[in-house]
Amino acid sequence: MNEDKELEVYKGKSDGMVKMVESTKVTNESESKEIADKIKNIKLLKTAIKAKMDKSIIPAKAVIEEAKSTYMPMIEKCEWAERELKKKFTDYTLAEEEKRIEKEIKIAERVERGTMKTETAIRKIEEMPEAKRTVKSEEGATISVKKVPIAVIRDTSKIPDEFWEINIPKVNKEALRRHKENLEQIPGVEIEYRVDTSIR
Repeated sequence: MNEDKELEVYKGKSDGMVKMVESTKVTNESESKEIADKIKNIKLLKTAIKAKMDKSIIPAKAVIEEAKSTYMPMIEKCEWAERELKKKFTDYTLAEEEKRIEKEIKIAERVERGTMKTETAIRKIEEMPEAKRTVKSEEGATISVKKVPIAVIRDTSKIPDEFWEINIPKVNKEALRRHKENLEQIPGVEIEYRVDTSIR
């Protein structure tokens, strides 16, 4: 029997089973005994349908597993490569920013010691190039580094009862809202900036 006809047979049997169940009444012992036979037949039909389904699913699962084992190592290498390159860009960008900050500190120290005029210091600081946080390649790809605020719980004992069972997402959302609106922070929580690198 071809697959389409076999499928139609199973559909017909399962539709007939539904009608049989809807019309079945149990009003005496004889009818109650028939239930056992009907359930036995339903289980046999179910087993046959599952076996037919597995004939389709098992090869598909094998194909999926083979595809995963073939392609996942390559995808994982791509993900690792992207992470590593983002880290290298981030490290470089932060190092450049640190150099600029160090130069600003040295200029400020010279002003404090009286070896540089304030106007000269301001001009030198303004002339210093900003550390580039966004870079666009000749091919049009853009990579950028930004500091994003995150709520860090420093002391859980100071967190108000309204935030317990500590619901980290709730605390984070509320802390960031308060930070954005310049409101008093949730006791026990501080806002830190962590680096977030994205590529488009």
